[in-house]
Amino acid sequence: MKNFYKAIIALIFVLSFTNKVFSQSLPVPGLVSPANTAISQDPNALLDWSASSGQTGYQYRIGLSSNLNSAEIVQVTSSQANTSNLLFGTVYYWQVRAVKTTVPLDSTNWSTVWSFTTINQLSLVAPVNQATNQSPNEIIDWSPLSGLTFYDYQWDTTANFNSPLMVINSVSSGTSQASTGNLRFGTTYFWRARGRQSADTMQWSAIRSFTTIDQLSLVAPVNLATNQSPNEIIDWSALSGLTFYDYQWDTTTNFNSPLMVINSVSSGTSQASTGNLRFGTTYFWRARGRHSADTMQWSATRSFTTIDQLSLVAPVNLAINQAPNEIIDWSALSGLTFYDYQWDTTANFNSPLLTFSSIASGSSQATTSELRFGTTYFWRARGRHSADTM
Repeated sequence: MKNFYKAIIALIFVLSFTNKVFSQSLPVPGLVSPANTAISQDPNALLDWSASSGQTGYQYRIGLSSNLNSAEIVQVTSSQANTSNLLFGTVYYWQVRAVKTTVPLDSTNWSTVWSFTTINQLSLVAPVNQATNQSPNEIIDWSPLSGLTFYDYQWDTTANFNSPLMVINSVSSGTSQASTGNLRFGTTYFWRARGRQSADTMQWSAIRSFTTIDQLSLVAPVNLATNQSPNEIIDWSALSGLTFYDYQWDTTTNFNSPLMVINSVSSGTSQASTGNLRFGTTYFWRARGRHSADTMQWSATRSFTTIDQLSLVAPVNLAINQAPNEIIDWSALSGLTFYDYQWDTTANFNSPLLTFSSIASGSSQATTSELRFGTTYFWRARGRHSADTM
């Protein structure tokens, strides 16, 4: 008899949650989100509904048809539930009811059926479509999406992604970007991305393109600069993703004279120092970058002209009442080895009193001595290094 009563109670419990309820004292939950007919939802969309008073839990069901009678019923205690591994680009239907599992047993009718559609394509973020002058290790970036395991990405020089240069790779869903590397210079690349999880793989995103940089920008000295030192520093814009910079200078625009210099520096610096340039000479220079897979075109050519005369500082011209051990001073200039200086009582520097001497370039002044009183002296200075004299 005891087993008979247990069977009756169990039957009542089952009937109360599958068909007509007894008391109908619980309010039917209202669906909250995703909003009805929402699109582009995550594959782990959060189902949310309004709480009902008096319930001990909720049951929900979700499926691919608006007729959910055959869908699996899942019971939860809170007023929301996480889905997982939903198929991409798919319409899902869902509904909820409240249940009471304590005596008296009770449940509500099922709520209305809502639907939502899962996302099927990622949105690309950067670089912007048709971007130009991008680095050869450009970072490609797309919008992150929850509920994924991996992102796949591709880049290629063809929009069909079928050239020998095509790259396809994957990153875990903890990041939503990837760094390219050793891209060819002055080349248009096409790229796309998609997400996947254990149950399904997205369609590829829309395709974007960007074009890599092919020339460096020169910084200093400015074009046509004059009075530059013989160890002038040439400077160009730094660019990531390179291994070396090459640079040239010459006295001809064709870079084919016996004085032409070509050299390289590692990509940790974007400048180089010239040395022993000829004085009063116009130099042309340019630079380019390279990595293991490609070499840039040379940059535009700039020119500068080196200084050919020192500027005298003191004493001022036509000064009077100067001491017989007057200090003569001129503007210092880098890139020199010695300064030569002269003083004399004639402007042609050809009298028996002519003094001619030199000092190392660490100083830019010299002291006269035993000058004649009441006498006008003329003086001048010049610089020199191992290759030329001013």
